Amino acid sequence: MQPPYRSLSRALTVILLLVLAGTVICFICVVAAKPWEPLTEFYLLGPGGRAEGYPSTLKVGEPAEVIAGIVNRQGETVVYEVAVAVRGVSADGWGPVVLGDGERAERVLTFTPQGAGGQKVEFFLYRQGEDMPYRSLYLPVNVRE
Repeated sequence: MQPPYRSLSRALTVILLLVLAGTVICFICVVAAKPWEPLTEFYLLGPGGRAEGYPSTLKVGEPAEVIAGIVNRQGETVVYEVAVAVRGVSADGWGPVVLGDGERAERVLTFTPQGAGGQKVEFFLYRQGEDMPYRSLYLPVNVRE
């Protein structure tokens, strides 16, 4: 005759294994059922190619550079354009950029603030044929005389 705790231990082990198997099955179903959402990555990097060292304090008329990047995850080839504006005035641009699904492109973009004070440098990503930006980013910049 087995002690009662062995039967209880076996029963709890079986229950634990069933719960674990059910959890794995539920996880697989959730991941498999989640619809794939097409997207485009649009990012800025500092001059060193890292997410740091962005220009933040400049002198009037001093040019500054950032690296803009685009990664196409739309599931098809897309044509993009990038526009840069300082205080709403066009500063630089890039495009057309043709990227197949999964392809990436980076380019150095330059802007030169013309007035003193706090400014917003805006970066707009457009998809071909669209008038409104698909994505936008900005850098706050303090400009001294």
